[in-house]
Amino acid sequence: MKSGSCFRPVPKEGESSWPNEQLLWELHPVMQWLLDKVMCRFQRHEAPLVVAPKLGKGKAAYLFQGVLSNRRSQPVVVEWFAVHLRPGQPLTVGAFEQLLAVTGFEQGLANTGQESKLTEAVRGKLAEAVRAATKHMQARGAERSERLRQRVEEDRGRFEAWLARSGQRIEKDRLHYLAVYSGSIPRNLQERLQSRKQNLENRWQQRERWLTDTFTVIGTPYLKLAAVFVGE
Repeated sequence: MKSGSCFRPVPKEGESSWPNEQLLWELHPVMQWLLDKVMCRFQRHEAPLVVAPKLGKGKAAYLFQGVLSNRRSQPVVVEWFAVHLRPGQPLTVGAFEQLLAVTGFEQGLANTGQESKLTEAVRGKLAEAVRAATKHMQARGAERSERLRQRVEEDRGRFEAWLARSGQRIEKDRLHYLAVYSGSIPRNLQERLQSRKQNLENRWQQRERWLTDTFTVIGTPYLKLAAVFVGE
């Protein structure tokens, strides 16, 4: 079975068609309902402000999801990370796992219902946090592009070798026809050879276009601010 699937036997007469237990995966109706209930509490361009005393007085962390896509609009880099705000220090970027640890989110956070004193501070630094997040994702994109470049070069080398072998077979057939027909190849065979050459050229262009569109990382990331954690 595929990951995230759930085996559901054919029900007997009088039995429910739903199994007693199911995986609570992302597309489960309950998860979809829960996400809708949470998201409807926030308007467009809004994110929750979470008080995490363990983070430390005066400190804050912006939780981002960053996505970089290729020219076919397919995600090639997806990362959750945090941009940390500390008094008197430049903004820094940290891993998602680090954020869970320093905020105490892994152990659970109680909702105190109190208004944060850092609301205006984190709002004022948001643009700077977005710039830091953009720079971080662009660096990730550069790393990904370098790894993809190596794959592209390897793939292109194999394809060029195949093209060379195919071209050699066409040339061998042309020389064979010249020998058989005393230097004058019939028109239908000439057209067949030309069609084979054109087919190779078309496949080369299609392959190059596919490689470029698939393995070129667009430099401008999509950023989503999921939440902001504050120490007080």
